[in-house]
Amino acid sequence: MAIPTALKCRTRKNLTPAERAEVIAYLLSVSTELSPPQGAIKACATKYACGDVQISRLWRRSVKAIQAEAPIDYESGRKCRSGRKSRLTSEFRVQLNEAIELIPLEDRTDIRTLASSLGIAKSTLHDYYQAGVFRSHSAHANSLLTDKQRAARVEFAAGFVHRGPGERLTFNSMMDFVHLDEKWFYLKKNKQRFYLGENEEVPHITVKNKNYIIKVMFLCAVARPRWDATRHRIWDGKIGLWPFAVYESAERASKNRPAGTLEIKTYSVDREIYRQALCRMVIPRIKEVWPSGKRVVLQHDNAKPHVAADDPEVVAACSLGNWNMKICPQPANLPDFNANDLGFFNSLQSLQYKKRAKTIEDLVNNVDSAFKELHYTKLDSVFLTLQSVLQASMRVDGCNKYNIPHLFKDKLRADTGLFLPSLACTEEVYNRAKSFLSSVQLK
Repeated sequence: MAIPTALKCRTRKNLTPAERAEVIAYLLSVSTELSPPQGAIKACATKYACGDVQISRLWRRSVKAIQAEAPIDYESGRKCRSGRKSRLTSEFRVQLNEAIELIPLEDRTDIRTLASSLGIAKSTLHDYYQAGVFRSHSAHANSLLTDKQRAARVEFAAGFVHRGPGERLTFNSMMDFVHLDEKWFYLKKNKQRFYLGENEEVPHITVKNKNYIIKVMFLCAVARPRWDATRHRIWDGKIGLWPFAVYESAERASKNRPAGTLEIKTYSVDREIYRQALCRMVIPRIKEVWPSGKRVVLQHDNAKPHVAADDPEVVAACSLGNWNMKICPQPANLPDFNANDLGFFNSLQSLQYKKRAKTIEDLVNNVDSAFKELHYTKLDSVFLTLQSVLQASMRVDGCNKYNIPHLFKDKLRADTGLFLPSLACTEEVYNRAKSFLSSVQLK
């Protein structure tokens, strides 16, 4: 049965940008003072199988652009104006977030459970998540701090604040500090992301035991980069990186090497080994490469192998050569107050994992290469972030519940030069820290 003409669906052709350009070029060629002759618009509509109104609207829009001396837009006006209206209105976003916040946290650990609690299809809720209606967060267990520990953190952070010119509060530039810390570096990750081609075979990674992947502990010493006026060059602040490993002869032969072959063997670190590392490697290296002055503060955490600040052997090594060098332990449970743990180790490890390694020798060489290749601006940025962490810690009374602020360091470096300036500390934060310390002492 034929459909009546009045009931037929009218199809409307959507011109391509090239066709719109052809229409405007033709109308401009036949127009007089931007006025096309009679029948020109209808002729274009017939040629391109579209309506007269569509050509007229396109012409009027082009005339306005020409009169305003602006470029003509040949794109379709349907984009973002057609199709079904989105449900993701501001009101809907507020309602969904309020509903999510009413659900217990234990029922919000995965999309399936959350969707069941909300009474929404799992796929629909996932679409809302992809659209940014709500967010996910991975929470990590933090140390439970006592008032005494929090006070120690605030006191340590406030000790870096001083009044500069004009009574302006600023953080210590930390030019006299050397940050020490140890870290395990692994031969490979338990889990690694790869981007593959459509038909590429999935990589198959194997280890004898994923809980016993080859690893080596390194001791790292870094300071803030600066201009070395004595040598007339930039000092990168990288004092040294030492593996706790030695070469030993293989006692027995194997299919991989004969007996007597030198192999790298790792060893555990105790207080005596750490003391010898400081006296024989770290402290002499600092005295060798330090840019200027003889006042140095060695900052490390309170791990069991670390020596005390008044260790006689270390004190003697520090004072040798009329150096004013001392050890300053940082508060307990506070890795964010050390430049190594705060970000330098992560930058180092990201470079190390980009290098191929199959043996423990490869691992040691790759970590050493990454240490040498890492640009000094990364280390300088970590020290500036450290100052922001000190301020954030004082703002929350020494608690470990704070977010590391974003400082836009790359833009700041472009505006200020090679090295980043020290951060300013607000009067509000500094006074809050002093008040908190007073209240804890009164208790």
